Amino acid sequence: FISHTGDALLGGVALFVMSIGMGMPLLLVGIGAGKFMPKPGGWMSVVSQVFGVMMLGLAIFMLGRVLPNGVTLMLWSLLFMGSALYMGVFDPSSAKRGAKKLVQLLALVFLLYGASLFVGAMTGAPSMFRPFERFTTSLGSMMVAAEEETSHRGYSIERLLKEASASDKPVVVDFGKESCTACKELEEITFPDPKVKEQLKKFTFIKIDVTDNTDAEKALLKKYELFGTPNIIFFDKNGKFMPEKSLTGFVKPQEFADHLKQVGEESAR
Repeated sequence: FISHTGDALLGGVALFVMSIGMGMPLLLVGIGAGKFMPKPGGWMSVVSQVFGVMMLGLAIFMLGRVLPNGVTLMLWSLLFMGSALYMGVFDPSSAKRGAKKLVQLLALVFLLYGASLFVGAMTGAPSMFRPFERFTTSLGSMMVAAEEETSHRGYSIERLLKEASASDKPVVVDFGKESCTACKELEEITFPDPKVKEQLKKFTFIKIDVTDNTDAEKALLKKYELFGTPNIIFFDKNGKFMPEKSLTGFVKPQEFADHLKQVGEESAR
């Protein structure tokens, strides 16, 4: 944020406020000297188990930035299925009463979802939210997608400028890479949104994958003063770079649609 905006004071204040907010619960507990802490009991064991699973999930989420997608899906699958077994998904139903019945139902959901992730990992699904995509996508579409994925790499300054100049519409350039979580959020949440898709019809969309981190890609990022991914930059219909319209990080669908509309209006002037 600081490197993109150039405002060190605002960035420092934001980090300070965030640190105070994160430390506030500990300060309140210290002031109360434990008077406001709940009494220990059997429920605390359940809470510790839940947090243990959450920590494992967080570890898988972080490892997903560096591990292959298939390995990450397999780890999620093992976590969900293991949690289901621990919750007693195969225990006799007659032995469950009240809330325990609901817990067993949740365990069954975890087991089924974990199994679907296992299938997704085996078939090369691209996301844990679409584990059966390989079965619902035609072979032709899969081949086109593979070709497009390859075409997103190997960009240089000259190639980008050539494509931007050849367009008779404003240009949107999305910089991303495989290990970028926010990039995947843009692809799965923001770009497929109907309002965003409607606005993108007025633009030429260029996706650049900088996973390989080649010298040409480094020079491309340096030229447009981009640090990391995701970053979205814009060119007007004449191929002129619009630095004041650049976006960094995840952008919500409505916000991105409004931004596209504004860029389109300014480019048309």
